[in-house]
Amino acid sequence: MVEEQALSLETALAGAEREAETVLKAAAKVTSALKTLQKAAKEGDLRKLRAAPDTIRQQMAVLDQEVARVEESWNFDEESYLRDGRFTQELLRMAGARGLNLSEQDDRLYSYPVLLSIAAADRSVKIDRKTERRIRPSYLIHVLRERQRLPARFKAADFLESLLIAYEALVDRASKQRHFGSVAPLKEIYDLFTMTPGRSKEYALAEFTRDIYLVDISGVNTTRNGSVVEFSASTGAKSERGVLTIVTEAGAEKRYFGISFSKVT
Repeated sequence: MVEEQALSLETALAGAEREAETVLKAAAKVTSALKTLQKAAKEGDLRKLRAAPDTIRQQMAVLDQEVARVEESWNFDEESYLRDGRFTQELLRMAGARGLNLSEQDDRLYSYPVLLSIAAADRSVKIDRKTERRIRPSYLIHVLRERQRLPARFKAADFLESLLIAYEALVDRASKQRHFGSVAPLKEIYDLFTMTPGRSKEYALAEFTRDIYLVDISGVNTTRNGSVVEFSASTGAKSERGVLTIVTEAGAEKRYFGISFSKVT
């Protein structure tokens, strides 16, 4: 077998798929021999009935050899491949070749509107926190493309209400420097969202950035109490610090820095 380091996961799985086809052919011969035994018993062909068990054992031996060969040939170190970044790069290359916008967002991969994270130890990925164990790159690209065709399940109005609560808390905390209507850094909003221990692992910055983008494009910009939201990138444009960046559905880069709310008069 080719050195596993020289293989992509897609290539290795394609080889395993071909080998499985060989095993299926061997299994079909076992099934055929069993049917011969069944037919001989049904029709009373005693000669075939006597000979059938030997044929079945021979075909089963061949099947067992084929299964053992497949087992021995799969020596792909999938955990290392998923952990060291090669799997991520393979997904990015394949997505680009197949016309799917896929980009890295911190420790996640993002393809509007979903985020994908890699769980190397579990030999799986998570798509928006849901475990997906079918990780052949071509299959994952298909899944991501199908997810893009589904209606968005994001509740923009609810998320906007949460943003307002966090914004008001920041304004109250820094009342001398800020007032209602001042721009507050989105990174500080995120820090409030994830202030409890372990919360930042459950709700990554990449996910927060994605949610900001989704509410921004949703057309929902007014809270229940009449406060109107505005997102800004200009305040942080001179420095990368605190700037949240995402790739849009169209493949363009979108930058966010601050958020403000104002009352409609």
